[in-house]
Amino acid sequence: MAKLNVARRITKEDFAPEDQALIERLGSTLNQFIEQVVQSYNKNFTIEDNLPFELKTFNLSVDATGKPKSSITFTGLKKIRGCLVVRAENIQNTTSLTGAPFCQFVSANGTFSVSKVTGLPADTSFSVTLLLIF
Repeated sequence: MAKLNVARRITKEDFAPEDQALIERLGSTLNQFIEQVVQSYNKNFTIEDNLPFELKTFNLSVDATGKPKSSITFTGLKKIRGCLVVRAENIQNTTSLTGAPFCQFVSANGTFSVSKVTGLPADTSFSVTLLLIF
């Protein structure tokens, strides 16, 4: 990703004398904001701190229909817009996945519950990481 160039500071001397008082007040706020934006985008911008999501990892085994054998619920969350399975690691044996797992869920009143995960072999334990998008 390309870096942002450091922006030239807004200084009152670059403007007509009658505008300098206003430019001085605006410049102090705008200069600080521009510096923060440039600094953030030049390797200080973290996905975890700046995007509305949360990663949740849990162990899971499903039946032949994809229904979890035990309840998977998280509370105290914002409204969930969607979720993606970003990792599914077989922790029971060396059987590999043949497709991408998909998670069906129910989200209401700050509670997120996994209702089905398709694409996993039945009766096999997995460590699953979901990306919950707010």
